[in-house]
Amino acid sequence: PSDKMFCGTSYQEALSTCEAGGEKAIARHCPNTEGCPPGMFCFIDMPCSHFVLTSPDASPLMDVGSIALSPEEMELPDPGDMTSHTFCGPTFAQAAAACSSQTWCRTGTSQECPNGETCFVDVHTVNPDCEINKIAKKEYEAAKAAAAKTPVPAERVPTAKP
Repeated sequence: PSDKMFCGTSYQEALSTCEAGGEKAIARHCPNTEGCPPGMFCFIDMPCSHFVLTSPDASPLMDVGSIALSPEEMELPDPGDMTSHTFCGPTFAQAAAACSSQTWCRTGTSQECPNGETCFVDVHTVNPDCEINKIAKKEYEAAKAAAAKTPVPAERVPTAKP
């Protein structure tokens, strides 16, 4: 996508600049693969987003999990639906290794991901466990098991005498 194209003397230098953010990163954006200063090249598919760098609604410090969702948005997609396999990460491999309900991008767009991360499709091709329905079930069962192991405080334990 054009919002992930930035100028640099090398990929590593462009990456460092775009990850640092700020005005310098915004000035290095090259949406048409043109407009880089002399001696620089436009690198595509960088792990940061011009949209995130410039949008007042996007904040790298924003807790994406705190956004209120409608009942329709709370529903999980069908297991075979493409969006059930979309997860955020700095790279495809990292998205596959760390897929969870916290990294799931429900609409399949990178705007849902933290700054510097991309929403990757078909992550389940590398890690078959990266399917949101499987993950939600596993996380629910883990929370239920943890709750069952939580001891009841002594003051709440019934006594033999009234």
